[in-house]
Amino acid sequence: MGDDHTSVGNGIPFKSGPQQDTTGIRIWHEVFYVPQKEGEKMAVLLMDTQGLFDNATPEDVNISLLTLSTLASSLQIFNTIRMLDTRDLSYLKTCVEFAKETARSDDPLFKLQALNFLVRDHDGDEPFKYGEEGGEKYMQTIFDSKDGDDKQITIRKQIKESFNNVSCSLLPHPGLGVPKKAFQGTNAELEPEFRQQIKSFVEFIAFPFRLQRKESNKKALTARDILNMIIASDGIFACRVYEPENMIEVNIKSYYATAYEESIIEYDEAMKKIFPGDNVMNDEELKKYHQDAKKNALKVFELTKQMGDGKFRKHYHAHLGKICEDHFDTATRKNNALKNAAQLVKKRKTRKAICEYEKEMQLFLANDCVEPIELMKHHTRTFEKVRNGYGDAINADELQSEVNDLHLKIRFENKQRIDMKKSQSEDVRKSHLYWLVRDLDFKCGKKWRKRLSTYQAVADMAKHHKEIKKKIEIKYRKNALTDIELKYSNKLEHRLEVEYKRALAASRKTTYSESLKEQISRRPIKNEEEKDNKITPQQMRDNMESEHRDKLEEYYEGCFIALKEYFDKLKEMIKERKEKANKQNNKTKENMISELNRKLEEEVIVEEERLQRMMNDRYFDMDELESHYEKIKRSFLDVLSSSATQFFLRSHIIKEFESVIKEKFDESLEKMKKKMLRTLIVEL
Repeated sequence: MGDDHTSVGNGIPFKSGPQQDTTGIRIWHEVFYVPQKEGEKMAVLLMDTQGLFDNATPEDVNISLLTLSTLASSLQIFNTIRMLDTRDLSYLKTCVEFAKETARSDDPLFKLQALNFLVRDHDGDEPFKYGEEGGEKYMQTIFDSKDGDDKQITIRKQIKESFNNVSCSLLPHPGLGVPKKAFQGTNAELEPEFRQQIKSFVEFIAFPFRLQRKESNKKALTARDILNMIIASDGIFACRVYEPENMIEVNIKSYYATAYEESIIEYDEAMKKIFPGDNVMNDEELKKYHQDAKKNALKVFELTKQMGDGKFRKHYHAHLGKICEDHFDTATRKNNALKNAAQLVKKRKTRKAICEYEKEMQLFLANDCVEPIELMKHHTRTFEKVRNGYGDAINADELQSEVNDLHLKIRFENKQRIDMKKSQSEDVRKSHLYWLVRDLDFKCGKKWRKRLSTYQAVADMAKHHKEIKKKIEIKYRKNALTDIELKYSNKLEHRLEVEYKRALAASRKTTYSESLKEQISRRPIKNEEEKDNKITPQQMRDNMESEHRDKLEEYYEGCFIALKEYFDKLKEMIKERKEKANKQNNKTKENMISELNRKLEEEVIVEEERLQRMMNDRYFDMDELESHYEKIKRSFLDVLSSSATQFFLRSHIIKEFESVIKEKFDESLEKMKKKMLRTLIVEL
């Protein structure tokens, strides 16, 4: 009870006056665990039902709420004012008829257990004193009375027969200040007699060893049993059907619904033990475990006691097998996702191992050639080091194949270097050009590797190729030519630059002189615009650079024939590097898409499992399901559109990612719609 300042407002809300405060049935948010014999604990829930049988509440609502709260409770407290009117007992008609109908079964599904008539504002006159003893005498006079018609007498008799225990308690008036608006609900505002009697009443009904469990078939009902009963009853009350036969059928359905759900849990628990979801399993082994778990789940369902005519038993038994298959499908997809993840990791590590081998061998042959026997020894040592370093984390066959190809290429290159080294005495400059081209090729590859740290768009790849090619060709010109050759090469470049600037200046004038037109006409015609003298500055720059390359190649050939030959080789190498870079860039894109697909598959599986659990507990309609998926899809797309994501990913790959995300969640949505339709068919 607390002290004088403790308020009843600390519990279930209330307010003074004729207007009701509770609507429907309100369940206290806290579960009370009461110790029992042999160390067990009983979970106790408190329910408050709105005021019934007034002028404002329809009769069907009165019957629904009273019947539902009585069926769901092991102890129902029937609250009445001043006296227990025999007409009040008629309100329990539906409950009594239900109990009478279920009593025909040896083990009724839901029994009416305890009923307490709480008469408040009683005068407490002799011989009916306040409390349980006076209440028992008062109730006995009501039930033994012959007043009223045959129907009322029959209901009084059936109430005592329908409930296992019927009791009555008398309470005094709480105090004259309670009905007033100024009442705050504190203990100090209550009459001492009322406080004493309400304390005794609570101790009487809530004494730990007097509390009764809600039971069925001589076993305590679980929260799932009660929930299914409430859902089933709600379906009947919504149709305003209160016949006992219909309620019994619904309760049989809820009985099998509970058995069905427990069988599904049995299947899920069995599968979780052998497949927790973090290790890959063999498909045949997983299927065998599924068949055993499904067989056991069906057996658990079949062991439930037969209720009714078997219609619902057969229905839920058939659907249980389908649900087990659905759950197995989810487990299979999760297993495949784990397989794909493992394969992607192994693929990345295999590629990394190959790159390590290639880098080590390139460093070994960076600026010189070696004897073939030394090259073979270093190859063997490097390969063993890489293979042993990664162990089973890589694809050994793929590593072996790639390393063999690289080794053949390196041996061929080493042989060329050896041959070139032998001919150095004959042509030192050719040797210099050879090593220069090899060095520039190595630098070209290095530049490409730097740019390919992330995926590049096709337009960006073309731009990178143009920039790298230009820089490599400039370095070749500066390092391949002698000082005199470089001097005249610079003069050639300067002359072409001057011509370009003069032509550019002329193109900006509305009237061209004949000489300037002649200079412009010397540029190669690229398109129809140039025919009308409408060539753009960028086009003129491109034409100038193209002409400069052509003149430079002619200059190379005129200075030294090998300059042109090695320049052609360098261009071929640059071209090969470009093709190789394009392949690697496409591979990076494929890996990114594969990784996204894998992660999306994991997210979709988790979301589907969460939705399945939610749909097991409450009803989902199509609009809510579509809205739910739209929110999930939107959250992923918002991440892609964030500034942080756009900092690391370019717009072209983001658009492809958006397409993949939409496709994955749309597929999942269609699947969940089909599942929900099957569930609705089962419930119907």
